[in-house]
Amino acid sequence: MRTIYVWALVVVLSYLLLMLGVGFYAARYKVKTAEDLVIAGRRVGLLLVAASLSANNIGGGSTVGVAARAYGAWGLSAGWYIMTAGVAMIPVGYVFYYMRKTRAWTLPQVISKRFGAPLT
Repeated sequence: MRTIYVWALVVVLSYLLLMLGVGFYAARYKVKTAEDLVIAGRRVGLLLVAASLSANNIGGGSTVGVAARAYGAWGLSAGWYIMTAGVAMIPVGYVFYYMRKTRAWTLPQVISKRFGAPLT
């Protein structure tokens, strides 16, 4: 039984070292500007961006918030949150196409480039 714990520790530490190595490699050779860090230098395709948004939204939301609600007041209805979040990534993909054309980082930047600065 003790060898299982040793192997589990070896696997976790190996994964940690691998992720640290990837991070150091990316920091040294791939990331040159703030744009590279924040939006990967605009070299990421639509499919990868949609997958990343889905992973962040659905993964974090379902493991923390929806799981708590599922055991509470919502019950099985909490599953609708996960399904609608996945479907919501389809229009986000189309918005992303226009954001890439405007070379903006945020949606308010897209709107201000399209309609002008807000009046104050």
